Amino acid sequence: MRKKIFPVPKDQKKKFDTWNVLILEDDPHKTRMPAFEEKLSQIWAEMTHVETAHECIEIMKKEKFDWIFLDHDLGGEVFVNTDEENTGSEVARWMSKNWDRFEDSEVVIHSYNSAGAQCMQGHIPKAIYYPGIWNALQGRHKER
Repeated sequence: MRKKIFPVPKDQKKKFDTWNVLILEDDPHKTRMPAFEEKLSQIWAEMTHVETAHECIEIMKKEKFDWIFLDHDLGGEVFVNTDEENTGSEVARWMSKNWDRFEDSEVVIHSYNSAGAQCMQGHIPKAIYYPGIWNALQGRHKER
């Protein structure tokens, strides 16, 4: 697990909150996380990055998040079966059983595995699917 904070400038603290963001992403090519960091640095966020389904579930048991970004295929694998344990589908199954913790969260599935993403949406109907999330991050912040 890795945490990174992009704080609200002191002169803006009364107007804006800092988003608490969770990102499940294995990022085998080390390209997605720098893009997430670049976009999140523009919206004042505290970012928690995890790479496994187990790690994601464990942190979700302890903290609440404003935004949750979920990848499906983990461990450097591609087009993984949705029945596998170390996948976004496993996280989605757990979330659906504990939905009261996520009613106020915005959930975004950013996997390029469309079958995996559809399975995840079956467990999390309110989840948004963006296979390539960067445009969804443009200019978002929470105003009081």
